[in-house]
Amino acid sequence: MLRSMQNPRNHRNLKISAILPAYNEAKNIIKVLSPLRQVPSIEEIIVISDGSTDDTVKLAGNFDGVKVIALPRNVGKTKAATMGVVEAEHSTILFCDADLVNLDKNHISGLIDKYCEGFDMVILDKGSQPWVFRNLFKSVPAVSGTRILEKEHFFKVPFLETDRFQFENRINDYFLENDLSIAISPAEEVHDTRKFLKYPFLKGLILDIKGGLEVLASDGPKSICKNLAMFRKIKKLTPPISAFPHQKQ
Repeated sequence: MLRSMQNPRNHRNLKISAILPAYNEAKNIIKVLSPLRQVPSIEEIIVISDGSTDDTVKLAGNFDGVKVIALPRNVGKTKAATMGVVEAEHSTILFCDADLVNLDKNHISGLIDKYCEGFDMVILDKGSQPWVFRNLFKSVPAVSGTRILEKEHFFKVPFLETDRFQFENRINDYFLENDLSIAISPAEEVHDTRKFLKYPFLKGLILDIKGGLEVLASDGPKSICKNLAMFRKIKKLTPPISAFPHQKQ
C-alpha cells in the first residue's frame, strides 16, 4: 500500500532541473529539448552525453541555455544520470529520455501538474509502446525514464557500482519498498525511438530484444519474477484509457 500524498506543492515556487542522459541521439535531441525549454518551471536543463560518437554534444551545446556534460566513454544510464543530478542546482529533478517522439510541452506540464498534487514521484506513461511491453510484460509505464522526483529521494536509491540498465527498476523498488506515493501521467501519443529504426533493421531488432531482456532480468534470471511483480504494481496506477487525451476508441 502506497502512503498518502504530501501536501500539494506550489507550482509557482517550483524550480526544476531537467536531466537528459543521451547516447547518440543527434537525430532526436532537439525535438526533446524544445518542449522542455517551453516549460517555465524548468529552470535548468542538463544533457549528459554518455560517450556519444555522433553530433549529440554539438547540437545540445548549441541549444540556448542547455548545459552539456560530455563523457569520453559510455558508462551506462545509471552513472550518466547520477552525474547530472550531482551537477543539478535545484532539488526537484525531472529525468527525460532523449529519444522520445511526439513529446510536447503539454506532456511535460501535465507531469509537473500531477507532481504538484503532492505525489513523491510521477512517471510519464509513454502510451504508444509495443503491445508486448504494455500488455504482456506490463513493463510500461514502470520502465519509462521520464519522471519527476526530489533529489533527496534519488540519493537514497541503492544503486550498485555495476548498474547499467537497472536505473528505473532501482528507483521503482525504492519508492515501493518505502511506501512513497507514485502517480502516472498519461502521454498517449509519446513513444521512444525503437532501435530497429535507429540502426539497420536486424541490428536494431536484436538490440531492442536484448535491451528488453536486460531490463526484465536486471539482476540476473532470479530477478525476473520480482521485476514482473514490480511492473504490475506500477501498471495498476495507470489511469484508464478514457483518461488519455485524444485516445482513439
